[in-house]
Amino acid sequence: MENGRTLYLVAYVFQIIATCLVAWTLLPLAWMIPMTLATEKAIDEKTQMIMWHWEYAH
Repeated sequence: MENGRTLYLVAYVFQIIATCLVAWTLLPLAWMIPMTLATEKAIDEKTQMIMWHWEYAH
């Protein structure tokens, strides 16, 4: 289970970097900030994140 937490942390770091790189745009930034905070909350509370993939929607 520790491997999953490590992947969450790596995803969180990439989200922070991407948010900083796209900070000059408003629409993507409005989506990225809440998703980054949701990832941080999932890491802190040690809950499972639900991931959605386009292939599973069909």
